Amino acid sequence: ENFLHPSQTIVPEELSEHLAPSWEAWMEEKTVEIPLHEIPETIDSRKTLLTESRRRRGETELMTLESALANHLLARQVYDRLGASPLRRARLAHRIAWLHRIADNKEDESKLLGEALDFYKTAFHFEDLTHSKPSELEILFLLGELSFRIDRENDAVAIFEHLVRDPRVEERESFKKMIHRRWYEARNEPLP
Repeated sequence: ENFLHPSQTIVPEELSEHLAPSWEAWMEEKTVEIPLHEIPETIDSRKTLLTESRRRRGETELMTLESALANHLLARQVYDRLGASPLRRARLAHRIAWLHRIADNKEDESKLLGEALDFYKTAFHFEDLTHSKPSELEILFLLGELSFRIDRENDAVAIFEHLVRDPRVEERESFKKMIHRRWYEARNEPLP
């Protein structure tokens, strides 16, 4: 469905400067160009790609990194054309970044992590995250994690600090430990 409506998510005042989505992401016009790997532009090559993908699902054969990347980039084109929600686009950009990490392509990984961060920020501001997967808390954690990974330490520290103080985190012990660990790492402090 098209992304058209703002949500009721309330951004804490102390995080507003760290979580403000970029104008381009908010307008859904920002797309990172990846020159390394091009999607086949012809209808026949796209059909071949989809046929290979369907065939592999039925077998125990694993998809190659190249075909996984091509499938995800094709899905990205579809999401762009359909006007998918920022949360869906963020999750897809995040997955493509993982594929670039596996391929040891740091430059494209960093670009896509930045794109995912922008779309997660937009989703946090404008989508109703009440029943979403990932949850609002998990998206906040992802915002901190991605900020830390692309060297925005101040944003990461502020987000993790907010999460450490959030009473909803107390109910989830393993999540709480993960937040504390990343908070210490973002502040360059040793773990207690």
